[in-house]
Amino acid sequence: MNNVTLGKVLKAMYKLSGKTLTQLSDETSLTVDNINNLLYARIQKPGLAGVNALVNAMGFRIQDLMAFLEAYPEIPEDSDTTELFTNYIHAADTANAPAAPAKEPVRAAKGSFAAEIGLLNDEHEKQLDRFRAANQRHMEQIREQYEGQLKQLQDQNKQMEQHFDKSVAVLRETHAQEIGHLEKEGSRHRKTITFLTIAISMETAVILLMIIVDMINRNIGWFR
Repeated sequence: MNNVTLGKVLKAMYKLSGKTLTQLSDETSLTVDNINNLLYARIQKPGLAGVNALVNAMGFRIQDLMAFLEAYPEIPEDSDTTELFTNYIHAADTANAPAAPAKEPVRAAKGSFAAEIGLLNDEHEKQLDRFRAANQRHMEQIREQYEGQLKQLQDQNKQMEQHFDKSVAVLRETHAQEIGHLEKEGSRHRKTITFLTIAISMETAVILLMIIVDMINRNIGWFR
């Protein structure tokens, strides 16, 4: 497989797909850098699984790519790969695929095409299985993590409720003690005020009595 020709064809598919590199990366297991490396033929031996995933994401079939590469193992520099590939696909759809230019040799598949497709499908299925298993483990880890965090939050909430109840009970007890102390102080003050009131009243009565006695004594002396 000529990686330069492959890159040209993949680039043509990329233009025809109308998708961005980010979209293709999201739909495949390939990074944007990996996709660029395939489009610009920077990988000497590209993996079939990655190529298959990219071709499917761009809306084409790996069979179309392989058949085109068999018909056109090399593409002249002055040829428009996008137009050449589009015409080939249209012709293939009508069961009349064009032959390669006379100056370009056509390589016989010799049975390797079917075997390569079979290996590609097997590898793709293995990758899907590994992805599903990894995704399942990841989901289980996330679920366990959030279940642990939820339990921790519930325990913290329960501890806060218990602390709040204790604090309220202490405040109530302290408040009750303060009220009892204030009531005792008020009772003592009331008794003191009552005693002082009685004492003042008695002192006032004694003074009045002394004044009366003095006046009586003075009146008796005047009559004498």
